[in-house]
Amino acid sequence: MALGVNTGWCTTGRYGHYGDPNFIPSEEDAKRHFNEYDERGIEFYYLLDPKTHYGEIAVAVYPEEFDVYGTGFTKNGVLVSTNAEIFNAQDELDFSLVDKLPSKVRNLLDIEFIDFSKRLKYKPSIKDIDEITLLSRDEANLVPDEFLAGAWGEWWLRSKGKDDDESVACVDGYGWPDKLPCWYTCLVRPALRIRNLPDLKTGDMVYVFDKYWCYVTDDLVLMMGSIESWDFGGSNEYEGSSVQRYLQGWLAEQKSKNESLKRGNKMTVEEYKKNRKARLQRLGEALDNLPELTDGKAHIEVDAVTGGAKAEAEDRKKQVKDSFKDKNKETREFIKKQDKDREVEKEDKSENRLMLDESLFNEEVELTESRDFDWD
Repeated sequence: MALGVNTGWCTTGRYGHYGDPNFIPSEEDAKRHFNEYDERGIEFYYLLDPKTHYGEIAVAVYPEEFDVYGTGFTKNGVLVSTNAEIFNAQDELDFSLVDKLPSKVRNLLDIEFIDFSKRLKYKPSIKDIDEITLLSRDEANLVPDEFLAGAWGEWWLRSKGKDDDESVACVDGYGWPDKLPCWYTCLVRPALRIRNLPDLKTGDMVYVFDKYWCYVTDDLVLMMGSIESWDFGGSNEYEGSSVQRYLQGWLAEQKSKNESLKRGNKMTVEEYKKNRKARLQRLGEALDNLPELTDGKAHIEVDAVTGGAKAEAEDRKKQVKDSFKDKNKETREFIKKQDKDREVEKEDKSENRLMLDESLFNEEVELTESRDFDWD
């Protein structure tokens, strides 16, 4: 269990604290919590950072498949069912980490995943957005079941609660549009009314504000995911509520970001044009001022610039050529001197050899007189 200590993974000590940041798990807590999983036939796999050896991913593989309620949304899709839980180092369920798992672990997982990008049908213009709102209970009943849950809990509707009391309706964590009273804080999943939508089917995706939205009906689309947890404010009327004001502010902020992005892109183009003009100016001030000059004067100034450049180039070329000539001359003289020195050296050696040969002929050799020897 030391593999997960200090990472916050539920298998190493979440038991008993449930999100308390000051909770320090004991060894007994970790063992007891692990044994509860182990008795149910759940297997654990840990992926460690190769540099720090601290945990990066923890995977709990269950012996049976189960539906995913309130945990399945990622940026690009939704998890419908699985036989596993995937935790990051902050003890948060994150099924988007499945692609980082080694094949021997990934092959143990049975995951039904809906990829939003494969259902994408349209990218509307920001100008076509008429309104931001919440779904009514009737509209929520049109949303495919797999898109009702998966938003990490209950989320608000704009309809009143049961029997028109002071509560507001919501969709519960299992994906049911709830008619029971709801007085507490819930998640906010905005819906947009968009003009000029093409012919779409319920469950088709549109893409706006860097998010996927599910087509519901008519001109209405629902965000895949949520943006905030919010208290409805003690009223069962959506009009004038704190949630409505929050949503309107959120929409204005998104539009402002989009406009800033456009302005940023426009400034980039203008800056490019400015830099291009500066580069052209550096090619020669005479050419930059050409439209303000008479033809004759312009030609004179241009000729002066180009003529000066040509003269400078020719002068440089002549200097290089002369330099090569000097080097070649020095090289030839050096080689010639070397050859001459070798010839002199050769002549000296020949003369010395001749003198040596003559000395051998002129040398007097003293012969030794024969003696008698004892051959025995």
